[in-house]
Amino acid sequence: MQYEFEKYTGVKLNAEDMAYTTPALFAILAALVTGDDEEKQKELYELIDKVIKMNKGNRSETQIALAGQFAKMAISGKQ
Repeated sequence: MQYEFEKYTGVKLNAEDMAYTTPALFAILAALVTGDDEEKQKELYELIDKVIKMNKGNRSETQIALAGQFAKMAISGKQ
């Protein structure tokens, strides 16, 4: 079986485009790791909040929050 992502060949890395994919990829991994375990989900959300606080005032603060929102949507299935 060939997965969809394996069909893309000869593609060159584009840093800007890759940056846009990061929240989606993070969401996939977060959902995979936490699954339906509410305790793991809570731990993940608390860690995201901690990282946001650690980056308060930095340009990455809002982007970390966005990645957290993507993760929560992927985990809960709600937008």
